Amino acid sequence: MTEQIRLSFSAASDWRSCQQRYWYRYQERLRPIIESAAPTLGRVLHDFLAEYYGALQRQKKTNAPVAYRKATKALRAKDEELQKLAWAARTGGSPDVAASLIGVLPHALDLAEAYHRVRGEDDAEQHEVILVERRLEYPGTEEEFLEEQRRLFYVSITRSKCTLVLSRAKRIRRGAARRLGLSVNGWNQHWANLEMCPFLRDIMPCLPEAQDGDSMSALLG
Repeated sequence: MTEQIRLSFSAASDWRSCQQRYWYRYQERLRPIIESAAPTLGRVLHDFLAEYYGALQRQKKTNAPVAYRKATKALRAKDEELQKLAWAARTGGSPDVAASLIGVLPHALDLAEAYHRVRGEDDAEQHEVILVERRLEYPGTEEEFLEEQRRLFYVSITRSKCTLVLSRAKRIRRGAARRLGLSVNGWNQHWANLEMCPFLRDIMPCLPEAQDGDSMSALLG
């Protein structure tokens, strides 16, 4: 039996608009260290709406106030995450972004309350929630999906016209690895070793001898 690969709408959209961005985000699991307020606000509002309409869908008898309270509680639970994002922006030298991130939750709560008052209650009374969010299925097997990722990797490294430098980090601080969702091994108290991309490992015999970062810095002056 073949296993189907499931993609979210966001992942499918990234795939269509920029396959390299899809690779970085969903395969390498890289995330920007500093997130701006606008997309963060959109994300938390998306989660609120998914929770609200999901609660309506799960109820045997529609009860909009109960669904709204559950969704609002889930929204307020985002506070710790937003505080961490603001801290990362502040320590990264972006105090204005940090201040904007601190303001995301109050703004989101105001928008959620206004949406529920203007639209959400009517939706609950007049419509039946059939589907909240359906995941897209990759039309192929897991092996085919893996080969497609390999193809994307090779496409990305054949775009250079003169010189191509392939680099990778060997270790990362434990807290940063957790925030980025990176695949790591060899944990110790402070540092984690990063695993090499399997596609890069496959072509290592065909590449020139690898150089460590310090020697490359000296070479480039």
